[in-house]
Order: sequence, then structure tokens, then C-alpha cells
Amino acid sequence: GALGVPAGALFASRRTTESGDPFLKWAAAFLARRGAPLLPLEPGASKALFSEASEDELQERCVKELLAELKKAPAARTDAQQAAAKLLAFVGAESRSLRLHFSALVAVPFAHGAHVFMPATALDRGLLLRLLATLQKRLGRFDDKCVHATQAFFETLPAHGGLSLPQLDAALSRAKQVGVESRAFERRLEVGGRGGAAAAPAAPA
Repeated sequence: GALGVPAGALFASRRTTESGDPFLKWAAAFLARRGAPLLPLEPGASKALFSEASEDELQERCVKELLAELKKAPAARTDAQQAAAKLLAFVGAESRSLRLHFSALVAVPFAHGAHVFMPATALDRGLLLRLLATLQKRLGRFDDKCVHATQAFFETLPAHGGLSLPQLDAALSRAKQVGVESRAFERRLEVGGRGGAAAAPAAPA
């Protein structure tokens, strides 16, 4: 490549490689271990010639490496994968089109494009909550169903230890109930607000 730099190389400063952000820290280390062209950006380097890789570019490169690895050794279907699929179906809408992957190479959940990557860990409440947080970030908005599921998980699932799929089914049923209760509460507030406005005395002339 030009200037002796491999084609497609990404540059990362010490700010990235030593970042406190969990994803940036993991991505920099992961790509370095994979031998991907992630090169150190020295202090004072010309910004016209070399620019630091953005989080989006790091995600894209990680997706490429992880998909290649999964193609060589497809992951076995686990309870965690089945649970995650159920959760995506519950959230619905855009989430249905996302492709979910579990990998032992992933230490920090992240989403990029149509792909969501999760650590290959046992099914527990923490995994489900991390998946919900990743979905919220990917959707880029405050999603009611994610909020309802979060409340239901805290109410019904144990904080520690593994989970079964029937436990998740029961928790998702509770999440649907939370949604019904939330909408009913909002309707009562709306009706009360209109009634209060109608009952308000007229201002003196």
C-alpha cells in the first residue's frame, strides 16, 4: 500500500487502545490479536494522511472478522440463542430483521448494521438485560417494549444463576401485562387531564 501501509488499514491512537470504553478497548485488542491491520497512530501524525478509526469503522471490521470465524465454525444452538430469538420477536418491528450471533470471541455486546453480537455465555438475567440495552442502542430510540421487558425481568427473574426457557416465557408474559397496565395508566392520565381542564373555572373578565 501507499507509504508502506497495508490496504484497508485502520489507525488507532493510544486514546482508543487504552480507552475506558468497554467496546473500544475490546475491539482494539480483538483486532490486534486477529492480525487485522490496526496500526498505532503516533502523536503528532499528519491528520491529512492518517485519521483515527471511528467506532463505526471498528465495529465494521469486527463484524467482518467475526462472520468469517463463524462461517468456519458455526455456533451450536443453545438456550441463550433461543431465548434471544424470543426476545427479538417480542420487541418486534425492526428487531425482527436483525441477525443475532453468539461468539466466545466477543467480550462486549454490540450491534452494527443488521448484526447483533453477544458473548457466548449461559442464559441468565444479566445476558438478557445486556441484549435489551444493545437493542435500544441499535434502534436509536426509547422503545416501550424494551422498557416493559426490563421491568418484567427485574420483577420475575432471579438476579443470579441460570434460567430456563419456560422462565423466560413467563417473564415475557409479564412484560405484555406491564404494557397493558402502562397503556391503561396513560389513558387514565389523559382522561383526567381533559376532565381537569373542563372543570377549571373560567378566568375573570
